[in-house]
Amino acid sequence: MIKLRDGSTTTDPRLTRIPWFDPKSWEYKVSDLFKPKANLRTRTWMCDKYLNQGPDGACTGFSTTHFLLAKPKPETQGMTAAFAKKEIYWEAQKIDPFPGGSYPGADNFMEGSTVLAAMKVAQRDGYIKEYRWAFGIEDVKKALSQIGPVVLGIPWYKDMFNVHPCGMLHPTGEKSGAHALLAKGIRVKRQTIVLHNSWGDGWGNEGTAEIHWDDLAYLLQRGGEACVPTKP
Repeated sequence: MIKLRDGSTTTDPRLTRIPWFDPKSWEYKVSDLFKPKANLRTRTWMCDKYLNQGPDGACTGFSTTHFLLAKPKPETQGMTAAFAKKEIYWEAQKIDPFPGGSYPGADNFMEGSTVLAAMKVAQRDGYIKEYRWAFGIEDVKKALSQIGPVVLGIPWYKDMFNVHPCGMLHPTGEKSGAHALLAKGIRVKRQTIVLHNSWGDGWGNEGTAEIHWDDLAYLLQRGGEACVPTKP
């Protein structure tokens, strides 16, 4: 077991997302941006790069960077694995409320950070205009249909390491930790969400997988979160 900065544990060094909910987030609901009475529609926000975090515990930095690389308005300069680790993940560790870190000069070497801190860093540095929160699967579906990609922080279970041959991700088995990754599409007829991971193009279907709406709802209800940034 690997101990993270908040005292939680993980069985895999890549699963270092720490849940951290600020009550102020209730004031920034993505639902305030939805078009009234708009129907769900199948949509993909393309992201052409599949950055690989390797053994580093920098999933919050990589999921945020994949958001920056995705449509609409994809960033084209400097969005590398080094950027994800050093400019987002390490900087997020410096501003979240937990001791230690993996950045040079940290008092105690420990992995882990939060989606919220990654969003704060991205906004501070001018990469995103704002970030809002999806409270439940219906918000996630509408955000992907109307606004753009969604950064997810979700519990990760043993059977999620390997995507089923049909391309689906199933949240079964023992809990292994928590992960952050990008949701970049919605398939209305299939009732699935398209996920873009940071484990390289050898994971899943060349770096992607789909998860059923009900399964993602299950993960969100068990300590998950869904953040919807917008670009300048």
